[in-house]
Amino acid sequence: MRYNIYCNKKNLTKNHKAAIAEFEKRLGSYCDITLSVTTTLTLPKEITKENHHILFLCDGPSTYSSDEFARYLQKLHLKGTSNFHILIGFSEPEGYDAVWSISKEVTPDRLSLSQSTLSTETATLLFYEQLYRAYTILQGKTYHK
Repeated sequence: MRYNIYCNKKNLTKNHKAAIAEFEKRLGSYCDITLSVTTTLTLPKEITKENHHILFLCDGPSTYSSDEFARYLQKLHLKGTSNFHILIGFSEPEGYDAVWSISKEVTPDRLSLSQSTLSTETATLLFYEQLYRAYTILQGKTYHK
């Protein structure tokens, strides 16, 4: 699996970078992950292919529990999805404009991690943590709840 994360920031704080680097290291045995810290959202034209999936991180009540998120990813993997594009910190118009500039037929899934409004940096870190948690659940490994 390949995850391309687009974080709407000019740069990340030292502490957020360190925490994200730790999760990238842990996730390395499960997937490839790339973080683009940018204020200009440019998506690859390949997002129109069937094996690509777009997730738009937004505010609101949590969409999935950790177990449900793991099953959601597993279901997408089984359908043949191997490339994920996660948009974090971009407004809905920015996200949809970037997607629809490539194809009007592609609609991102919406995902919320917390009912609280999170900073873009914290939402990015929390997504990494939830992704790691999902993979440990799918592998049957113990993870603190």
